[in-house]
Amino acid sequence: MELAEKGLIGTLIVKDHSRLGRNRLIVGQLLEEGFDSLGVRYIAIMDNIDTAKGISDLVPMQDLFNEWHAKNTSQKVRNVFKSKGMSGAPLTTNPPFGYLKDPESKNGWIIDEAAEIAALEANIRNGETVTREANYSQTAASHDGADWGNTYVEVDLTNQYLYLFVNGAIVTQGPIVTGKPSRGDATPQGVYILKYKEKDTTLRGPKKEDGSYEWESPVTYWMPFNGGIGLHDAPWQTNFGGDWYLEHGSRGCVNLQYDVAETVFNNVDSGTPVVCHY
Repeated sequence: MELAEKGLIGTLIVKDHSRLGRNRLIVGQLLEEGFDSLGVRYIAIMDNIDTAKGISDLVPMQDLFNEWHAKNTSQKVRNVFKSKGMSGAPLTTNPPFGYLKDPESKNGWIIDEAAEIAALEANIRNGETVTREANYSQTAASHDGADWGNTYVEVDLTNQYLYLFVNGAIVTQGPIVTGKPSRGDATPQGVYILKYKEKDTTLRGPKKEDGSYEWESPVTYWMPFNGGIGLHDAPWQTNFGGDWYLEHGSRGCVNLQYDVAETVFNNVDSGTPVVCHY
């Protein structure tokens, strides 16, 4: 919008209308007033929308359905994981957000014994009667159900789509390319936490005997969350979403469009949950 306000954009073209956004009020305002006042022609190819030819009366209904789809998908994901969490079943083979692997059981929180013993000794020495939270070696956003809070990255592996929620609101979204299943590189589902984020780096494959690498991929935004698997922009991808990943999938990472990667990078930090699901 900043470029449009400066008069640097004359025409905005998207593949389908949902790429413009899924907030029907904002999208509706752009179509009815925003683009026209800025002198911008908007075209959505797959939906046959062209503001130069006028807006169909059905477009507002389409905006409403797009918004419902995003909210409904997110709610379904939360319900599924909440049901599993409330039943005591582990949500993933790897430690989910807020948990460590227990040698005896993979369920539940693990107390930081050293810290807890020290705190109890201090209570006893001071003759205190206290009611308090235990000292955990790792904590989550909540003791109940979906313990990753309301700020997280959601990776829909089935629909090849990503959502970034900040305080419960969708900040950005877009089609993605995940791991190629036929090569054994399918992106694993589970609940993870972002390890760190790094800008302008090069991802590398296994090192060869001559000191070079099997492959090298420069990226602008790198956000690992599961070992060597992470979120990043992928300038080599010519398409995103749909079945593209089946033939052109990654080695497990979640490939993002540049603008989506930039927005995610600017709104997440180390510890942000990443929820991958089918």
